[in-house]
Amino acid sequence: MERIAEIRTAAEEYGRRSVENMRLGQTLGREIMAAFDKYLSPSGGLVMGVPPTGEWRTNTGDYHDAAFSFYYTPILTVRETQFGMSIQIFERLWVRQVVTLRKEGDHVAVFVDDGEAIWIPVSYKPSDFEQICERIFQSVLGMYRGNVNVFVHGDDRLMTIGFAPQDKGR
Repeated sequence: MERIAEIRTAAEEYGRRSVENMRLGQTLGREIMAAFDKYLSPSGGLVMGVPPTGEWRTNTGDYHDAAFSFYYTPILTVRETQFGMSIQIFERLWVRQVVTLRKEGDHVAVFVDDGEAIWIPVSYKPSDFEQICERIFQSVLGMYRGNVNVFVHGDDRLMTIGFAPQDKGR
């Protein structure tokens, strides 16, 4: 057998797995978006898919496949998949949250921000989304509360905002 045959076999397997990875990322990503939409409000309508990086607009609606990182690569890979979702806070205020998915064996790691992974089985159930939705919720909430806490209470790590106290002995 020629040595090239081994490389061709590996390349064929890679191709099959890259399509599997794309489908898993797209399906799981869409289900996370839908679950988070209902998590925020039973009536929904607050979450839509947007590109994970770069510019995006709220008046164009859901970006469909363009909400996923594989859309922007010329060749499918078996690496992690990112997706973006915009969350409507007020009528004219939307924020983007990026989620990263990485399959390892029979589990998928879900990353929100720089936090630790939430591991769910590849054969996940709707109940597996509760922890993911809570992590996304806390991340979005933290966008606002974190800076406000520093502003109001100060934080030595981030430098206190405000006036330095005056020396009363002078």
